[in-house]
Amino acid sequence: PDLSLPQQWPERLERSWRVEVGLGHSSPVAADGLVYVLSREGEQEVIRALDLRQGRQVWGQAYDAPYEVNSAAAAHGPGPKSTPLVAGGRVYTLGISGILCAWDAQNGERAWQHVFAGEFEHTSPLYGTAMSPLAFEDLVIAHVGGHDGGAIAAFDAATGKRQWEWRGDGPAYASPILASVRNRQMLITQTQRHIVALDPANGRLLWQREFTTEYEQNCVTPLFAHELLVVSGYNRPVEALSLSRNERRWEASPAWENADLSFYMSTPVERDGLLFGFAANQAGTFVCLEVKTGKQLWASPGRQGENAALALIGSLVAALTNEGRLVFFAASREGYQVAAEYTLADSPTWASPAFVGQTVLVKDETGLAGWRLPQ
Repeated sequence: PDLSLPQQWPERLERSWRVEVGLGHSSPVAADGLVYVLSREGEQEVIRALDLRQGRQVWGQAYDAPYEVNSAAAAHGPGPKSTPLVAGGRVYTLGISGILCAWDAQNGERAWQHVFAGEFEHTSPLYGTAMSPLAFEDLVIAHVGGHDGGAIAAFDAATGKRQWEWRGDGPAYASPILASVRNRQMLITQTQRHIVALDPANGRLLWQREFTTEYEQNCVTPLFAHELLVVSGYNRPVEALSLSRNERRWEASPAWENADLSFYMSTPVERDGLLFGFAANQAGTFVCLEVKTGKQLWASPGRQGENAALALIGSLVAALTNEGRLVFFAASREGYQVAAEYTLADSPTWASPAFVGQTVLVKDETGLAGWRLPQ
């Protein structure tokens, strides 16, 4: 993020604007002075472009998207969870029921859409689609389909035509990453029952490793740092895999495991060989580990929340908890040192915040707000 940290932290942040946009925990995305947000209104999903400075709507498009929430996920509501992708003058969205769309970023005109009904028995996993599409060269890659049957598929960004697919497992709730492993590009993600790596150019399977969680809720996006892949999941240890290739194939082998900690929904961040994460331990705690060894260096007090979305801002970690609390703490091995803390919403904030200029964008249960951070 291009945020400049203030010389002196204010007592409170100034809210520039807040607009009602509908239900959902899809994260806002900012590009070229606009903010894009995907949400639900009634039986439709709505993609909007708002002016970053004032929150004024520039354009909005809606499409029919009926959806019945699994009772186990009722508290999260029927709104979308996937973060839009902005690339090449287009906005790509993946709704909670698995509808994939491409929109013109400037005027909202729809370029193409895929619904997948009839192709798979289910078009979304048990608790609703949550993975976010990814751009690779002239492709848009998404894990489509649903429980017990899906495909990681690549679509031509311009036309929506499918270019390749891998049907080895159903989708989970994590998002894919691109990693350069020993000069080889890999698309790596958690699926319903595995961690897999594909060649992003053609979808060929490079390696896979069984990875399951209770109630099949794999939802931690992997992190690749210092030649190690860090993974975790509900009631599973934080662990790292070493990726290597012998004469015939790639392998993912255990490098270390920290059995004392577990990341549930939150994806960690890395700086200078240090891993900062949000562990489910003690009703939610921030932790710091050594990337190369998994050794825990410190933990914050507990009861921080059910979830936290983490981002690196210079020498600080910014963490937005699901209770609307934004905490800035030092990205340091010297312990949990809070620089500033603010409450920015009074309804659930499961979406990741976006940082652009001196604006912090926060999506709560039904609204989107822009908060001003002084320089």
